[in-house]
Amino acid sequence: MAESHLPRFLGGTPTRLSRPLLLLLLLATAASTLLLPSPLAAAPAILVAALAGVWCERIGRVLLPLLAGAALTSGTSTGQLATGAALALVLVGQAWLVARCATAASASRSHALRAVSERADDVRAAQQSQQELVGQLHYWSTHDALTGLLNRSAFLRLVDAALATGQPTGVLVVSVADFTGVNERLGDPFGDAALTELARRLVSTARGGDIVARLGGDSFGVLLSGMVERDAPAVAKRLVDPLAVPYQHEDDAVSLRVRSGVAAWAGDGDGHQTARALVRAAEAATRRCTAGQPTVVVGTSHPVPQQENGLTEADLARGLEADELFLLYQPLVSGKTGLMIGVEALVRWRHPVRGLVPPDAFIGLAERTGLIVPLGLKVLELAVAQLRAWTLQAPALTIAVNVSARQLVEPGFVEDVRRVLWGSGVDPTRVVLELTESLLVDDSEAAVAVLWQLRGLGVRLALDDFGTGYSSLARLGDLPLDEMKIDKSFVDRLGALPRDSATLVTAAVAMGQGLGLEVVAEGVETAAQAAFLREVGCDLLQGYLLGKPQPADDIARQFNVLMLPKPGAIPTPRPEDRVFVPQVQPSAERR
Repeated sequence: MAESHLPRFLGGTPTRLSRPLLLLLLLATAASTLLLPSPLAAAPAILVAALAGVWCERIGRVLLPLLAGAALTSGTSTGQLATGAALALVLVGQAWLVARCATAASASRSHALRAVSERADDVRAAQQSQQELVGQLHYWSTHDALTGLLNRSAFLRLVDAALATGQPTGVLVVSVADFTGVNERLGDPFGDAALTELARRLVSTARGGDIVARLGGDSFGVLLSGMVERDAPAVAKRLVDPLAVPYQHEDDAVSLRVRSGVAAWAGDGDGHQTARALVRAAEAATRRCTAGQPTVVVGTSHPVPQQENGLTEADLARGLEADELFLLYQPLVSGKTGLMIGVEALVRWRHPVRGLVPPDAFIGLAERTGLIVPLGLKVLELAVAQLRAWTLQAPALTIAVNVSARQLVEPGFVEDVRRVLWGSGVDPTRVVLELTESLLVDDSEAAVAVLWQLRGLGVRLALDDFGTGYSSLARLGDLPLDEMKIDKSFVDRLGALPRDSATLVTAAVAMGQGLGLEVVAEGVETAAQAAFLREVGCDLLQGYLLGKPQPADDIARQFNVLMLPKPGAIPTPRPEDRVFVPQVQPSAERR
């Protein structure tokens, strides 16, 4: 019985040190027999006997009676022996208590280590999940949902990159003649299937270095790096001929008639060229082509002046001097209250000849020529002045102003912002500077340093068009950001795709709020989109549903006006579109 229960009583199974320890106890017993009074001498003798019975099994069976007999024959009476046994039990109890405490401490440490390890695993899983989300957002912002090809904006960036190398570059544009009529006769499902098959054929016949994209509707583009103008007809024929093969529709074969055009740039010696201009030239050549006839080829053998849509640098500089630029304002509405709590300032140009010029027609020109710096400062001055004028009517209203990466690294930009703010007397926290996501991708140390200086002025910083670049979560957490704006391309897809876009938008909202950012959804155009975004907790909504860009007087009439129905007054999203996204809280206070 002692052999089976005493090991558990002592807290564990003996180790290799047991026998050496027993030998030391035997020596201590011999010494105590000579030096200590009989009761005290009996205690270690009995303890040694007990331990020998536990740890040494057969040897213990011999030592136990021998040691007890030695204790008795050494003049120890029965009472003294009982006293010694009691002392031995006390020693055993103390040993058991120490062993149990050590075991409990070890178990507690093990549990704590397991908990830390599990938490670390959870954090890593959440970070990986969120990083995958960023990748998905980037993919959907740069790719066509139907064909999986690059979209127009991504294609233009790659064309610009190819032109920057100075090597000969060509762009082929292919479109389907009377595609609207095809859809009407055969139905949208066939139209979608035909476009997908057309995309597949272009990809399969393109060279390894060529890039195929869907430019919109029934129009496709191919970037032909290294192609010179004399090779264009043969290259185009190789790409376009397979598109004439009939497409299967139920039991019938349907032929699609395509038109194609190529624009070729000879390289550095052919003057400056831009992606937009080259693609527009190819699209113009396509429109000149008769369906089913050979590709129309155009060259760009003359220098292209610094212009955009016929507007030149001199035109824009004159417009700035003449104060022809003005602002319109688009409402930002709270998802919780349905009230307007901010506006975004959007620049327009009232040209004396062309009339109202939209920003897409001149912002690119301003960026390339450097006029974006004085233009951006002008916009900031006008916006802050209008915010001051609204202060009595809407003292908490905020105003957002777009800032380009070029402005951000311009010497003196922070001082310009400081001067505008101090000169107006406006609370800096009511001014939001919107930055493009490319800033995070480029990871310019100078630009990041400027962000912290701007934060020191008290202004709020927003990341615009989130999802169109490939920003990392580490960068998002490190920068002094206050807001994150989900790009319009994701909101547009709400309802168009069964789950993908809804899942990504839901996850983006959760991720942004998990990083302590206020989340804004751009491009809200339907009540269903607004309902979904409010259901998933999006903080601010912006889009034509809530108001187009409009003059300041029209904005003032909407202060304290309910711009969204009360929650529950419009249909809520489908349950299957609600997903859980693990969140990682910021490790430190970032503000």
